[in-house]
Parts: sequence; structure tokens; C-alpha cells
Amino acid sequence: MGSIISLFTSALGGVWGYIAALAIGAALAGSGVGYVVHRMDEATIAKIELAGSLAAVKAEKAFAAAQKSEDDVNLAAAVAEAQAQQKIVTQTVTVKQEITKHVTDTVPCVPYGAIRLLNDAATGSDTADAATPPAQSDGACAPVSWRDFVSDIISDYGIGRQNAEQLNALEANVTDLVKAANQ
Repeated sequence: MGSIISLFTSALGGVWGYIAALAIGAALAGSGVGYVVHRMDEATIAKIELAGSLAAVKAEKAFAAAQKSEDDVNLAAAVAEAQAQQKIVTQTVTVKQEITKHVTDTVPCVPYGAIRLLNDAATGSDTADAATPPAQSDGACAPVSWRDFVSDIISDYGIGRQNAEQLNALEANVTDLVKAANQ
């Protein structure tokens, strides 16, 4: 064993000793610089990862806030629409209860012509030139009482008001959602 050490030390004597020492020193310095650069790269990567994580958390919070804002708008719109629809239904029922006070079932009767025109208006059809069945000329009495006739018209008006309310509420809801999304 002693001979190996002496062989090694004798080999490092002279010029070769300086070269070996220089090589060992360069290796140690290079590995030290590499270690420092590696640690700096790890720190840079850690900073980038931290910034990415913070941005993701910030984006998630912004999305959650926007979602909550939209949910609040939709909930408020749904509650308001349900109340508006119930108000229209209540008004329609109240008006229908007044039919017996204000509409009498007396002659003259409801003519087929009036029924035909209202059906055309409701369905979008055109029976003006269509032949009328026997006993159903425009002036003949339809088998509908005035009270039933008025009740149907009141129901149709109530449905029309409900549809108009739904469309107005939908437009307002979309406008509110756009405002909430832009905030």
C-alpha cells in the first residue's frame, strides 16, 4: 500500500504534478461553479413555478367571483320572474271571477264569424275564403256562451302577458349577465 502512495506522489512531482494539481483544481472549481449555477437555476425554476401557481390561484378566484356574480344575477332574475308570473296569473284569475258580474248570456249569441276570425288570428291561418259548413255561416250562433268566450279571451291575454314578461325578463337577465361578466 505504501508503494502505491509513493508511486502516486512521485508521479505528481515535477511538471506533471503541476498539471495534475491544475486539473484537479479546475475540476473542483468547475464543479463548484456548476453547483452554484444549478442552484441558481433551481431558484429561477422555483420562482417561475411559484408565479404560475399564484397566477392559477388568482385566475381560479376571479372565475369563482365571476361565477358567483352570474349566479346571483340568475337567482335574482329567477325570483323576480316567478313573482311577475304569479302576479299575472293572479290578475287573470281575478278578472275571470268578474265575468259573471259583467257579462250576461243573452241573445244575440256569439257569431261563428267572430269565432272564425279569432281562431285565424290565434293560429295564423286564413279561412276568409274557405267555405262555411251548413248552419255555420258567419252570422249563425256558435255553440259558445258569451261567458265562455270572454273567459277564453282573458286566458289568452293572460298567456300573452306571461310570454311578454318572460321575454322582457330574459332580455334584462342577459343584460345583467353581460354587466356582471364585464366587472
